[in-house]
Amino acid sequence: MKRQTIFDHFSFFAVSTLSLTLLFAVACTSESEPATEVVHDDNVAVTTAAEAAVSSDASETTGDDADSDSSTVEIIDEEPEAPAEESVAVAPNNGQESVSQVVELPKTRQLPDAVPEDVAVIWEAFQFINDEYVDYSIIDHAKMSEEAIRGFIEALGDPHMTYISAEQMRMSRDDLAGQFFGIGATVAQAPDGKGVIIQAPMENSPAMKAGIKPGDRILAVDGVDATGWSVSEAVLVIRGEEGVPVILTILHVGDVDPVDIEVIRGRVKLESVFTRMIPDTPYGEMDIRQFTDETPGEIREHMTDLLSQGAEGVVIDLRNNPGGLLHATLDSASEFIPEGRLAYEQDRNGARRDFFASEKGNFYNVPIVLLVNEWSGSGAELFAGAIQDHGRAVLIGVKTFGKGSVNITRTLSNGAGLNITIRRWYTPEGNVIEGVGLTPDVVVEADPTPDQRDVDWVEPQMDAAIKQLNFQTQVTTAVGP
Repeated sequence: MKRQTIFDHFSFFAVSTLSLTLLFAVACTSESEPATEVVHDDNVAVTTAAEAAVSSDASETTGDDADSDSSTVEIIDEEPEAPAEESVAVAPNNGQESVSQVVELPKTRQLPDAVPEDVAVIWEAFQFINDEYVDYSIIDHAKMSEEAIRGFIEALGDPHMTYISAEQMRMSRDDLAGQFFGIGATVAQAPDGKGVIIQAPMENSPAMKAGIKPGDRILAVDGVDATGWSVSEAVLVIRGEEGVPVILTILHVGDVDPVDIEVIRGRVKLESVFTRMIPDTPYGEMDIRQFTDETPGEIREHMTDLLSQGAEGVVIDLRNNPGGLLHATLDSASEFIPEGRLAYEQDRNGARRDFFASEKGNFYNVPIVLLVNEWSGSGAELFAGAIQDHGRAVLIGVKTFGKGSVNITRTLSNGAGLNITIRRWYTPEGNVIEGVGLTPDVVVEADPTPDQRDVDWVEPQMDAAIKQLNFQTQVTTAVGP
């Protein structure tokens, strides 16, 4: 059962959805099928880029040598073009009767075995362009392939699927637990699918110092339009050499006019947990910024420290937490949930995999409250969903981001990658996260911007969390051991 709250009413709902995605790959060759040609030997020849063949029958008709002093003339048909196998080019014959020879070429547009027939048009379009486009020199097969893949992704309407270039793939191998050079902010695909937004600046990062805030929309980077970028593209451009500035054109939440903000790139260390004792209360606050390899250990260390300072309860702050590593998220939740299912994932065929608590946690009986907001996503939602479904703590804040997809990066033959959605996450009780998010037990608006998070200022959400802990600790004292 869930813990009682001090509020008379709260609502919780969940909507189950199932999304089916299909991705296919199309292999391409460059075999050509020139249009059917009519060749005359009466001093006029129709040719393609390859040398046109002249039959002996046509030569015998006039008795002339096809290679005699004659000029080659291109015939352009101004009439609407018929299908290639039926087209006939007509040339002037200077009043003489001529016999046309139709050169039939073998069909080469057979689909590879792996290509479904209902997508044959993709293969056909490629071959028509490759075989017949007027300027072969500008055909870039690599670019065509990349744009086709992006078209597949766009047609699915999944904001979490991306095409990752070979260069971006190298960058994506950076370890979450390590360091990198950049502005120190996590980015996410904008909810409307148009470009990217800042999900959260990291504590004491160049981004936070420059005034970057959660929800900021990135319109341009160094003057280059970014409204069509994926997350991977944005990360690739924004990261850079230490000490080198980057200018972000930003539209703050609620503003009408964008602003240019210069951020000096720096070395960013990925610390994930920050704690403090909340002034004038017997409670601590543990702010989990993301879930890295080090997060479970940091939680154990910081929780132990808070309890040693006399904390009677802890507010776990997941606001602006974009998620992180799966195993780190599950291990972190296991510190507070003694047993049972933490989450499960399901693929398009209904195959399911469950994840359970490790039963090795240390803080099962510590009163806790969770704070979430619209930028709590992915792993943060997995953690919060497990806590909520087990009745381990009350969630306070506003509905979360709604990123509940399982993505895996498949390496392509050109060194690039396809970040493809393969499964959906569900909370222990089967509530879908993707596109829905988690609804807090107690909805409280008006979470602060980073510059307002001061030890002397208690905002409405934190105030609600403190009141909830007051209630929980009183109940524990009255009826608990």
